Amino acid sequence: LRHLEMHEVLERVAAGGDPAAALEREIWHSSEAEEKLAQYRSMRDGAKTPEPMGGVSTGGAHVVGAGNSGVQIAAELAVARSTWLAIGTKLPRLPERLLGRSIFWWLERLGGMDITARSRVGRRMSTRDALIGQSPRQLARASGVGLLGRVASAAGNRIGTADGGSVEIAGLVWATGFEFDFSFIRAPVLDERGRPVHERGVTAVPGLYFLGLPWQHTRGSALLGWVGRDAAWLAKRIAARPPAGAVTAPPVRAQAAAGASSSNGGRIE
Repeated sequence: LRHLEMHEVLERVAAGGDPAAALEREIWHSSEAEEKLAQYRSMRDGAKTPEPMGGVSTGGAHVVGAGNSGVQIAAELAVARSTWLAIGTKLPRLPERLLGRSIFWWLERLGGMDITARSRVGRRMSTRDALIGQSPRQLARASGVGLLGRVASAAGNRIGTADGGSVEIAGLVWATGFEFDFSFIRAPVLDERGRPVHERGVTAVPGLYFLGLPWQHTRGSALLGWVGRDAAWLAKRIAARPPAGAVTAPPVRAQAAAGASSSNGGRIE
């Protein structure tokens, strides 16, 4: 037993969709599945294939944040233990696959990945991302995950929610997103909120560029399948740049990075 390499995961997804689809709770709760899970645990080498929350042998898990990461983590934990998911903000949802194709296949062909950050649609979309795949309610039906409201308090091993609910847990996973921190950049390229000011990744400081920012130019700028377009555009600009000291770089129109913060509980994954 071992972890799969990334190329193996991609090959399995291409061949048959979700490689973990058979791990849904209604399957794992059969006696045969429980035996297979017990066999796996007895055979695995914990040093090579550590389990999520491997140091906690019993008790339930609580995942805070119902964005893409939070929902996926809850689904994985639910295979082996009771799991609850705290939902702070309900996100719009897109199916993972539509008519046998990845939702990104459709978005690409319908122009969804080419929506620019400065367009009216892009400005609206950049403030709130979508949940891709199963919703929390679908996860609850398929895997038995309990759904709770926004976390409001914690005392000992008990979590309280804003809607008055509470649950006793053995482990807690925070999946509430992230924010960028560019404070290490000692150059005048950040706005008052600390976000990069750029034009498609080009800053006003000669030789300083950004790549991979959410909504740097389009919806796909921060995604592996589309970041290459921005990289190619930047590479051409860098290659065409005169030698240092030859001329002054042209002024850059101010464009603060859209979607510079991320929250699985409300905005971007």
